[in-house]
Amino acid sequence: MAAPITKISGRVRGIQAANYPPDAEREQIHLPNSGDANIAEGLPTLTEVVRHGDSWQVLSAAFTALTAVPTTVGIFGLWNGEPGHGKYYVIDSVCLVKIIIDVTTDDTMSLWATNVRQPVAALTDAAITIWGMSGKTYGGRARKAASVTTITGRWDAIGSSPTSAPAIGGTAWQSLDVPLYGKYIVPPGGMFAVHASEVTATASAFRVLIRWHEIQTPYVSS
Repeated sequence: MAAPITKISGRVRGIQAANYPPDAEREQIHLPNSGDANIAEGLPTLTEVVRHGDSWQVLSAAFTALTAVPTTVGIFGLWNGEPGHGKYYVIDSVCLVKIIIDVTTDDTMSLWATNVRQPVAALTDAAITIWGMSGKTYGGRARKAASVTTITGRWDAIGSSPTSAPAIGGTAWQSLDVPLYGKYIVPPGGMFAVHASEVTATASAFRVLIRWHEIQTPYVSS
């Protein structure tokens, strides 16, 4: 018996957009002359994710940056405490904020990240509040801590800032917001860690913000 063949037909769109009646059971998809499918997105991408109610962010305490590439310690870590078949943490973005600026040196700050392979020993949770990006109170299993142990040679440079003028001081803070678009997925028992570096780090201080989405999804391959 031959396998059934499914056909999908589409209307090649002209200058005018179609105006179909509501509640129609069958309508044609629209195609441009190139043959690509035309899809109108109802809400912005992040809105679609955040509206599920499991998107979160956490801000670290103040810390001093490195003057070299990180090695075996991350200044701030987010640990996935879910059981083996629990939720995965999809890292949305990381924001680095310089809260104290060195007024004597031109400097550029770099942001580093690593996704430490599991299993990672459970972190002693720091007393830092996790905030919901949809206004909810956190009830998950994430733990966060400063000065976490990582693995040598697994750091990615994910962003750097423009050079700051040495005369800028006081409350003129410098920030670096890096969208990661889910590039890092933290499985149950895994940890995502970050650190910062700059040429001269002794007179400045930072805080880092991690945003993530918790989703129930398996790996495609193991």
